[in-house]
Amino acid sequence: MFWLLYQMLQTKLTLLLSSTEKTHMIDNISDNSTGWLFFVKASFVVALAATAAGILFIPTDFLVKGYMGLCALFLVSTSITLSKTLRDEHENQRLINKISEAKTKQLIKEYAE
Repeated sequence: MFWLLYQMLQTKLTLLLSSTEKTHMIDNISDNSTGWLFFVKASFVVALAATAAGILFIPTDFLVKGYMGLCALFLVSTSITLSKTLRDEHENQRLINKISEAKTKQLIKEYAE
């Protein structure tokens, strides 16, 4: 659903912007470096492994270990869902702001003529 909305808004934005403005906006998109991506992925794996090792080697019953393991998995899955949802919301807000800015520029251009 978000993807369809994103595509529709992007199509409208493309129609509103001139080619130089589109080129300028594309140049402003920043990607994460490969070093940062490696660090994030490695940190996730290390944290997951440390949690799993802590749960496995804690001196307690299997029932408690199972409960702690399920809680840890639930925490990881909700963290991923939360970060994805916040990112999607941020990207949607940025797109809406770009469309609004493009409309404002178009109105200013029309008024100046």
